[in-house]
Amino acid sequence: MLCNVNLLQPQRDDKTLLSKETHRDQRQMFYASQAYRTLCLAYRDVDVTPEVVKNWSDEEIETDLTCICIVGIEDPVREEVPESIRQCNEAGIVVRMVTGDNIVTAKSIALKCGIISPNDGSLVMEGSVFRARVLDANGNIKQDEFDKIWPMLRVLARSSPKDKYTLVSGLIQSNVYPHGPQVVAVTGDGTNDAPALR
Repeated sequence: MLCNVNLLQPQRDDKTLLSKETHRDQRQMFYASQAYRTLCLAYRDVDVTPEVVKNWSDEEIETDLTCICIVGIEDPVREEVPESIRQCNEAGIVVRMVTGDNIVTAKSIALKCGIISPNDGSLVMEGSVFRARVLDANGNIKQDEFDKIWPMLRVLARSSPKDKYTLVSGLIQSNVYPHGPQVVAVTGDGTNDAPALR
């Protein structure tokens, strides 16, 4: 737990210890914030020199903080995206989203874009679960397991560049459908996307 104190009335510097319920509620608010990027503003008074703090680990720095607030920053879906997804679907193109976002945010964005719909049976999965199910101990794709997942997989959240590469490779190697391997196109906006384009 990063914060164990919550600043209730900043003008009076009143503080209250966080109960488990309050902490849970803050965490739910943090993760369920309708595709907002969230930022927790917190502080901690320390009675040491900057030189000492410089040598602290992240864990040492990120303990016993006082939470000031949690803010949400909207990263809106571009206006043209839902229509583009709809046109892809009409053309028989299945759009899948692979993102580093947490699963709640990823699902919310996918709903807004039209990649998934409520109760459509789409599979939304975290990268760690995906890797555990489709890769063997040597990091090779277990194609039979992969083929059980990918037809309904629409969103891969908290994923790594290797997850995108695994997804692309597994799709190309799959023979689930009678017409053979899948034709795969990949887009991305960051350097993390490069491995999947090899």
